Amino acid sequence: MRRAPLAVAVATMLALIAGGAAPSAARTVSPAKHPAAHTTALPASRDASRPWVPADGVRATHPGGNTIGTQVREAKPRSDGYRHIDTPRLIKKLKALHVNTFYYTVWDEPTDWPDLVNEFAPAAQRAGILVWVGLAPPSECFPNKDAHLAGRCSRPYETDFLTWAKQVANLSMKYPNVVAWAIDDFLIGDNAKLFTHDYLTQMRQITKAINPKLGLYTIAYYDTAVDPSFYDKYGDVIDGVVYPYLGHDNNTNDASAVSENLNKILPLANAKKLSVVLLDYSGRELDSTLAPTARYVNDILNVGMRYTRQHKIDGVISYGTQLTGQNLIDPSQGPRQGDGRLALTVQAHVGTKTGDYAEASQEVTVDPKSPRYELSWWQRDPYYGGLGGYHFMQVLIDDQVVWQSDVTNWFSFMWVNGSDTQGPVDVTQFVKGKKQVKIAFRLYEKQGVGDYYVDATFDDLSSIGLGIKDPGFEDPSAWTISGNSQHVNATVFVYHRDEPTRIFRTVARQFARQ
Repeated sequence: MRRAPLAVAVATMLALIAGGAAPSAARTVSPAKHPAAHTTALPASRDASRPWVPADGVRATHPGGNTIGTQVREAKPRSDGYRHIDTPRLIKKLKALHVNTFYYTVWDEPTDWPDLVNEFAPAAQRAGILVWVGLAPPSECFPNKDAHLAGRCSRPYETDFLTWAKQVANLSMKYPNVVAWAIDDFLIGDNAKLFTHDYLTQMRQITKAINPKLGLYTIAYYDTAVDPSFYDKYGDVIDGVVYPYLGHDNNTNDASAVSENLNKILPLANAKKLSVVLLDYSGRELDSTLAPTARYVNDILNVGMRYTRQHKIDGVISYGTQLTGQNLIDPSQGPRQGDGRLALTVQAHVGTKTGDYAEASQEVTVDPKSPRYELSWWQRDPYYGGLGGYHFMQVLIDDQVVWQSDVTNWFSFMWVNGSDTQGPVDVTQFVKGKKQVKIAFRLYEKQGVGDYYVDATFDDLSSIGLGIKDPGFEDPSAWTISGNSQHVNATVFVYHRDEPTRIFRTVARQFARQ
């Protein structure tokens, strides 16, 4: 899926360095010996026109790229020096997740394709699990004749998708549970130069000549998925699109637009008789400032599974669901203490306008007997650099700014009280003589900017003479979220240490529902 800006820059540099090495042959490695297992019948198809879609819809997980905790591999390398897919353990995890389909990504290791052919495909067939083969586009393929310069790629055939078409189709004839294949980031960057209509026509002719029932999907982000020209160009050479939901602005925290976005996509796809599968981010998406939570995933799946049961879409793919059970989390996502913090964010690749803001506020009582009034908080943001003058953190009382600071004014990733050595703020002049005041914590755009992501956060409030409820931002219901832009967001972000396990259980519960 989509890579972070830094990752893209590094990838581009490596691609320029890389030589045009020919695809290497798949090395032959003796597969691990596994005991015979009970065979489970494959799911029945939804209808004859889409034989790759199970009757109850696609319920899949996708390990993703540059995700964490999703690779179920053997503990030790085999004789070839690679840690192969641990097929028995992966099958158990998929069963526990209640999937009927696994999006098998051929990208991380040169052994991924042989593992699929020799071990996973037959084991998944015995387990009654369908398989989609996921391939990386040219933008995510970094071959080089020098091993230490080579990066990930779908090997052994790399970007020769005509050969991939033949090989995947042949595999699907050997193992009927291999029902579809998909190409990631289909039109991102220069990928469209390869994936012309003529090239897709050749791919389709190859696969359909071998297996007319094999489906082909492409990833279509929102702007592509609502563009009529995309369907006019590719509608007759693909079988469907996978739509990755990213809210209004590249985030993985706001599930409010799932129905709205699908309702805009479906008429265009339906007009070309294309299948639509929703992808939700259950693990990190590298351009999003905040990691997904179980609550967010549940909200998306509530809509996605309902649309699937209503036959509006053909299913849901849960992307990046951690399968290892290790609860691997990014420490930068966490609060100063407890589980919650106020996150004020602007996403990557999103523009803002001067005066845009988002805030969390609440009405607090003022103690008339207090000799003075003080407000204290801790704040942090990950930005380190000299690009000041845009994002400002503010504290307001009754809509009057009592404190503000540019996000560049303190050390990156360090929690500070007030600003640097400032500490608590005396707010007596703003509250004295009042019975109640509104306090607000805001991110304000002093200047609009085209692409400048930030995750500025407040936590651990304390006060003298003010009755603040939920000072640790543990309860979203204690705060009123408001703003004037979809591109500047305020979130009472509650992220538990075992959030990946909570997400796994959420996906499993949703997929188990009939």
